[in-house]
Amino acid sequence: MSHFLNIEEQIDKLSLQKGLIIADRDYARRVLSSIGYFSLVTSYKTPFKNPDGKYARGTRLEDLVALYKTDENLRDLHLKYILRIESRLETLVAYYFCLKFGEDQSAYLNPDTYIYPKDMKRDVLYLVKNLRYVATKSRERAYIIQERKTGNVPLWIAIKAVSLGSLAKMYSFLPHEIRIQVARHFNGTDPDTFCRMLSLLSDFRNTCAHGDPFYNHRVYNKHARTSRTNHNDVAALSAVLERLLEEPDFVKYGSSLKSIIANFEGQCRVLTGQRLMELMGF
Repeated sequence: MSHFLNIEEQIDKLSLQKGLIIADRDYARRVLSSIGYFSLVTSYKTPFKNPDGKYARGTRLEDLVALYKTDENLRDLHLKYILRIESRLETLVAYYFCLKFGEDQSAYLNPDTYIYPKDMKRDVLYLVKNLRYVATKSRERAYIIQERKTGNVPLWIAIKAVSLGSLAKMYSFLPHEIRIQVARHFNGTDPDTFCRMLSLLSDFRNTCAHGDPFYNHRVYNKHARTSRTNHNDVAALSAVLERLLEEPDFVKYGSSLKSIIANFEGQCRVLTGQRLMELMGF
């Protein structure tokens, strides 16, 4: 059970009980006041700990901060390219859907438009409920409110307010020919594999958006597993990015990832860049 400790008690616990080197208490106060004990220590201590619960010899508070800040950079990097895929997916789904069904909102708000097994009917109804809210009630997007005045919110407008998780669900329920048309724009990925990749992207996107620890995140949704990505870690995410991004973008991603790891090595004395990559699944 966790108990409240003031900043001075937190510092004493880390240095006197856990063996963390804190050479500058003023620095420790600033760090713990701005980041927080839970967000920094609880979330990033594991790679630095011995089996007895104390920190490995030579571990400094600065090393935890280095991992914390590196993880921020990793989240920002991966979210950037996940959003790039998401934006492209929105455009393609809306285009091919409207090409087949037209621009009237009644098409995407009709459960009979979608193809699904009987045991997935509840999921389809929930998807349509969310789409109906976006089209008829949501007050979060000014451009949707404006379009609503015309009596119709086309999918290419409504889809911008749909989460990646819901978009992935929608894609999985689309007629097969639309799924093929969309997936072929992502290096010819087959639709079933593409669905699993989208599930993995959606899980990591949520992790990035909520600021949760990223480097050691694992996806436990069985639908996110593919033959190409037989794991559930950051390395699996990287494999999906390699498959779905255009080549110039993936090259830039790879270069940025190497730079982040190199910077970490220059800031952390206890963990190597190679060890961090291993913790990410590489």
